[in-house]
Amino acid sequence: MDEAMQRGFQMIHRVILTFAFLSLLLQGTLAHQGHHGDEGDEREEPKVSVGVLHRAPSCTEDQRVKVRSHVTIDFQLFTDFGKNNRTEIMKGENKVIRSVGSGSTIIGMEQGIIGACVGETRSIRIPADYAFGESGNGRLKVPPDAPLRAIVVIKSFHIPTEEEKSDDGIMSMDEDFEDDFAVTLPFPESVVEVNDTNFKEKVKGKNAFFMLYASWSNQCKSIQPEFIKAAEAFASESDVMFVAAEASSNGDIADKFDVNAYPKFSLLKATGTIVPCDGEGSAERFITFLNKELKKNIPLP
Repeated sequence: MDEAMQRGFQMIHRVILTFAFLSLLLQGTLAHQGHHGDEGDEREEPKVSVGVLHRAPSCTEDQRVKVRSHVTIDFQLFTDFGKNNRTEIMKGENKVIRSVGSGSTIIGMEQGIIGACVGETRSIRIPADYAFGESGNGRLKVPPDAPLRAIVVIKSFHIPTEEEKSDDGIMSMDEDFEDDFAVTLPFPESVVEVNDTNFKEKVKGKNAFFMLYASWSNQCKSIQPEFIKAAEAFASESDVMFVAAEASSNGDIADKFDVNAYPKFSLLKATGTIVPCDGEGSAERFITFLNKELKKNIPLP
């Protein structure tokens, strides 16, 4: 092979290698763009974030706030649309959060103090979905979809005894504090909304199927359409009514139905018997449960 032909083959070889390299580079760029596009479609919701402003002098494991403990706090609560756009909406001293993690106040604030030690001060950034969500809170002048920031000082905590969980114990204390956080979910006419003052009269003589919810709970909001669907299926049954109660702000109702998590579904029969409805929160489950308990034959959707 002469020298000119050899140089020609070398040039062709370089062109092929260059083309292959550019093709791989282009594929990588497109894949990278596609990957970011997927991330944009599946972007994770913001989570509660915590900063420690003041550490406790000592902090052993048994000094850390546990889930379900009762915690006494000092706190300030703000709407938080940025460092220079915060408005104080509430503050308090020696307030008790009952059963931390159950959502008796603001679920994001409760999540943010788990693991804190007595004497510690935390700054907790709370996304709207972990606060009052799209409903806001008119009483506290919190607009819809507002993120919050809580500055919390842990004063003390303890794990409640069984006696303290009873009707006469600590579980009934400081209800005014919890009431400040309560709002209600909207329901159609097929669902009767009740509270502590009227629920006995409203359900008298009826088989009443209750949705016992907390307005701040995303799980309650997600299951609500299933409850409404089941209510509409029973619309022609005059002896059955579907009832909704904001149980985190109505202590008598919560006590009557032994609410310790949200949502809770229970049937209060006309005879006065209460039958909890456990399991999946779906219209099919609710209808199947009521058909069995009330000897009905309502078709599944």
